[in-house]
Amino acid sequence: MKEKIQILFIGANHSQSKIIRITDEIQRLIDGFNTAKYRDSISFISLPAVRRSDLSNYFS
Repeated sequence: MKEKIQILFIGANHSQSKIIRITDEIQRLIDGFNTAKYRDSISFISLPAVRRSDLSNYFS
């Protein structure tokens, strides 16, 4: 079995800034990956609202 390339998309914003809206951008990326020649070799992981503690837990 061939290894998949994992793409991790992380989004965050400062607590005192405006809320960022990245769902459209994420969907465009996913659509692009789904039409790619080697789409079965790609795994896309989206974490659109990440806190520092989330990263510690995710990579532990």
